Amino acid sequence: MPKESRNKSRNTGPRSATEAAGGRSNPKQKPLGRGSSLLAPIKAFGQNFLKNPMVVQSIVEKAGIRSSDVVLEIGPGTGNLTVQMLEKARKVIAIEFDQRMVRELLKRVEGTDLERKLQI
Repeated sequence: MPKESRNKSRNTGPRSATEAAGGRSNPKQKPLGRGSSLLAPIKAFGQNFLKNPMVVQSIVEKAGIRSSDVVLEIGPGTGNLTVQMLEKARKVIAIEFDQRMVRELLKRVEGTDLERKLQI
């Protein structure tokens, strides 16, 4: 006989616009604190942020990006890796689903020489 199936709900994404924008509609999600500019990753989107600059530097070095390269980045997130690639490549085309991340990435390059090399 088959085992009884458990009625578990699957988390297939944010349940509300508030949650997608970093709000706290999931009680297990930790609050970011008053006035915090940090963005919480949405695990349903598979988000994991690269924070260690040594890891970012290692990835860029191993990629062997040249000044003539056009790089396609899927899920640039907050842009830690993107900014480093922009410094090496001719152009970076970034595909990002989460509009919070798009805004964060645009803020990071706004008013710099890197801005003209980024396409989101």
